[in-house]
Amino acid sequence: MVLPPFCDICSVCAVSDDELKALSAARLFLDEFRKAVDREKNAVKVIALPVMPPRIAKVNNRFRYRIIIKCKNSSEFRKIISDLLIEFGKSKTFGDVTIIADINPSSLV
Repeated sequence: MVLPPFCDICSVCAVSDDELKALSAARLFLDEFRKAVDREKNAVKVIALPVMPPRIAKVNNRFRYRIIIKCKNSSEFRKIISDLLIEFGKSKTFGDVTIIADINPSSLV
């Protein structure tokens, strides 16, 4: 893969009042994402960077952790992200963690 504008960037952010929960949710999301991509068998090619805090890691007493994924904005990729967001939304363990996905964000701050 090459760099934008010839590929896409997806930013996934985990936000919570509890820093450890936000970090755990982001790490689990990344692990589940990698498993889902492996199941697709070359249908989706991505490069996922490790979980990291953004430049501004705490806003309004809520901690944020981010995953940056270099991808092709295809229906298969969007389905994987959508399924994971739904799965995390139903999770009782991470009920107080908000997960947000943004494809081609205007800023990565």
